[in-house]
Amino acid sequence: MYSRNESLKTSGVLPVRTPYFKTGASFHFVDAGLDTGLVLAEAENTFVMPCATEIEMSYDNHHFSKNHVFHYGVMHYFSNFFPKLR
Repeated sequence: MYSRNESLKTSGVLPVRTPYFKTGASFHFVDAGLDTGLVLAEAENTFVMPCATEIEMSYDNHHFSKNHVFHYGVMHYFSNFFPKLR
């Protein structure tokens, strides 16, 4: 094991990209409040990496959260509110 103060160059160990936190998306009805409508689907699958650019974060959030939430939200909406359309 290497101490935190030991140089990564001399140890040959590469730093691990540890995320700061996770973010995601929700698919919900819009009402008068801010994000207070009935939630049909949500996901928090996007890791926020310390070195990610705004473009990378946008791509990652669409790829890991928003696309899935949109798909399941629409399916849930139509199967529960318009069941005869199946």
